[in-house]
Amino acid sequence: MSNNDFGHWVLAVGVSRADDDLEPDALLLLDSDAPPVPLSPWNAMLSVKGLKSRNGSKGQKHRYVSSAGEATVVIDNVLTITSLIEEIDLGDLDAVAMSNA
Repeated sequence: MSNNDFGHWVLAVGVSRADDDLEPDALLLLDSDAPPVPLSPWNAMLSVKGLKSRNGSKGQKHRYVSSAGEATVVIDNVLTITSLIEEIDLGDLDAVAMSNA
C-alpha cells in the first residue's frame, strides 16, 4: 500500500464484517511499523471497499487505520497464499501414519 508520503508492506491476518453482512468490510493487518495492541492478534485495519471520491464516484483509495494514526492509501500489490487442502480428516492422517509404521 502507498500514498504520496510512503510505500509499505503489511500482512493481512483476518477479515472484519458486520454480523448481518456476508461481505468483508476490512482486512485485519499486522503492521511492523505500528505499535502492538494488547490482547489483539492484529494492530491495523484496511478498508476493503474503496472510498468515494469528491465527485461521488468510487475511487481506488482505501482507509488505513492503526493506533499510530490513519491514512488514505492505494493498494499497489497483493500476494495471496492458499492451501491446496481445504479440509483434512484427522482420522485419515492417523490411518496413513499407521500404515507407514
